Formats: sequence, C-alpha cells, structure tokens
Amino acid sequence: RTYYYQAIDSFKEWQKIYNSSDPLQTIKDHVEDKTVLVDRRNRFLDHLISRFAEQFSEFANIMHSSFNSSPEMLAAYKCNFINSYPTISSERGLAYNYTLSGSADIWNSNNISGLEKRLAKLLGISDSTRRNLSDVNYDIYVEIDTTPGDEFRFRIRDKLDGSILLSSSRHYATKLEAKAKMRIAILAGSQPSSYSRKIASSGKFYFNVMDTTGEIVARRIEYFDTEEEMEEAITEVMHYLQINYTEEGMYLIENILLRPEERGDPFLPICVNTEYQDCADADPYSYRIHIILPAYGIRFSNMDFHNYAEQVIRAEVPAHILPKICWIDKDDMVILERLYLEWLKLKCGKTKAKRRLKLRRFIRTLYRVKNVYPTERLHECSGDETQTKFVIGRKALGSFDSLSSTDHKRGQGT
Repeated sequence: RTYYYQAIDSFKEWQKIYNSSDPLQTIKDHVEDKTVLVDRRNRFLDHLISRFAEQFSEFANIMHSSFNSSPEMLAAYKCNFINSYPTISSERGLAYNYTLSGSADIWNSNNISGLEKRLAKLLGISDSTRRNLSDVNYDIYVEIDTTPGDEFRFRIRDKLDGSILLSSSRHYATKLEAKAKMRIAILAGSQPSSYSRKIASSGKFYFNVMDTTGEIVARRIEYFDTEEEMEEAITEVMHYLQINYTEEGMYLIENILLRPEERGDPFLPICVNTEYQDCADADPYSYRIHIILPAYGIRFSNMDFHNYAEQVIRAEVPAHILPKICWIDKDDMVILERLYLEWLKLKCGKTKAKRRLKLRRFIRTLYRVKNVYPTERLHECSGDETQTKFVIGRKALGSFDSLSSTDHKRGQGT
C-alpha cells in the first residue's frame, strides 16, 4: 500500500456510515484502487532509485514499447534493483575470484565480477550467475493413451510445490516436436501480450497462451473465481518463466587474464604489421574485455532492446576499458561455454591436463565468434514506406524467397 487508512468503528451504529460490513475494504476501494496503487508505487520507487543517482525511465520505456510490460512488472524490476544495491554498489569494482577452485565457485556460480552483477540488474536479467546459456531444461513427459504415434506433451511445473503452471494444448508425435513447441510457449508466456483471457460458461475465468499467429500453444488447466485472481496467476507464470527458463545472461572475460603464464602458452592475436591503419592493436591485453551475450534470448533478439543493452554496457564499463561486445548464436555459444569452462578450471589450478591445447582452442574460438543480426531483404524503391528498413551494421541480408523475422545471420564483431 502507498496510502494508509483506517476505519473508525468506536461509535454506535458505525456500519450505517459505511453501508458495509467490511468498512476497511470500502475505504480501500475508494481511496486506492489497483491503478492508483501501481502508479504511486512506481513513482515511489523512481524516487528511491534517484537518491542513488540512478534512473530506470529509459528501461521502462523500452520494456513497455517493445514487450508491453505491465506497471506491476516494472515495479518488480525496480524493487529487485533497489534490494540488490548494497551488493552491486560495494562490489562494483571487483573481478571474479579466480583462486577459488570449488565446483560451486566455477560454474553455476555467483562468483562473477561486480560489473556483471550490476549490468544484470540494470538490464533486468533475472539470473546473473555464470551458467550454461545455450541450454534450458525442458520438462517433456510421455502421455500413454490409445492414440498410436501421438504420445508427447510438455508441462511447466513450479519447482517449489510441483504445481503445473502451463501445459501443452495438444499432443505431439515426437519429443523433438514437443520440445520445439515448448520453447515457443516459453517465449510467448514471458510476454504479457501473448495471454488470451476467457470467461467460461460457468462464469469463471481462465487463460491461454498464444503464439504470434494466434494459435494456442499452452494453457492453464485451472478456473478462477475472479478476474483479479486470474491476473495474479498470469503475473506469477510470467515471472516464473523469466526466472527459470531464461536464456539471458552474459560472460565477461578480461583479456589480461589470458596472458601467458607458463612457457609455451599461446598469445592472443597480436598485430605486427604496422603499415596498415587497421592493424594498430600492439597490445591486445591491457584495458580490454570481451562481453559475450546470447543473441537468441527472449528480449535480446529484439533489436531495440539489443541496442539499449549495448548503450548501457558502454556507459557502465569504466572509461579506460575497451569492451568488445559480441551477440552470438546458439551453436557458437555451445562451443564457447564448453571451452570457457575448461579455461576457468585451468585458471584456478583445478586441472592442468592438455593446458596448451585448451588455451589455443579457447582463444581461437573467442576471436572467431561473430555478431549475428536479424535477416532482412532489400525492397523495391516503389515499396511501402512502412516496410522494415535495412540498416547497415544492424541487419544481415537474407534471401528474397525464404525470410523469417526470427532468422539471424552472422556479421562482424562489435
């Protein structure tokens, strides 16, 4: 609540004044309804954030315009940022501790740099830990029925109480098909605009999740007595998907940590031909970092948010450090994260096996991965002005015949 109130019931026949057996609810409905509550809460949070010389206005704008995020969701992002401020402010200048060699300190770990933690909160990334970004644990189950060849379904369970939040709307012939449809359902279920609200013949409320074509891809097998209960369930599902099925995250790799430490260790690519202006990086180690992000993440695949994220990263990285930002596809991420894990184990001394080979592979892959961009085609000069524009450096040229708005092609690293 942002308004505080009380019912006065110390006088005789006080019920007649309120015309209700629950005067507190009557006052609440008139003083602070849901719209007023959310608006005032967001303004209070903006005020608290501004006390630390921070602001979320641009983040709120991009989330509302690109993902139709509700004021409740924006308030949740702000609360998360404020609650974590003691950590992200005190640890802002710290790197990850590469002397720790425990499994929980290397992977699936919160042993990351302060800059990564801060960027995650500023960008609304729910899980900032170092983990696999190329794979999400999909819960596919086999349903035994009398229909031959029609056996697979998916479901999304709450990890705490085991309740089913969403289920597939139909059966699928193969596990691969069910997994592909579940990914579409997760992508859709993470966005408020994908929910279709319905009223049953009994007068109760329920909802479905729709894909971009209007097809039902998931449903909640539950009826709600009130519209408010249904909306609370929708918000719960969206938050659960964004936290537990997110492919958003980043890897921050400091070039200085890749310097040779033993005889025979490989060097980073060093430019020795100074005759060409493009070949001027005599020192690839000092004050340089790589920031690797998944181009296929739910929000990261949106170019408006993609550009906003780059803007935030460049603003937050200290002025004397040059970041190389790469948005890579899932195939490259699978390879890179495996080699990255091997390098982390080498760095902390947990293993020394095949050291030179692992270092060479990691460095080669780190410099090989390229940015990927959404594909777009060129249009006729006489075409509609509302057609999507082809922007050099932000789009990849796709074929005329087969074009999908979700397709991505590789470009050069930033």
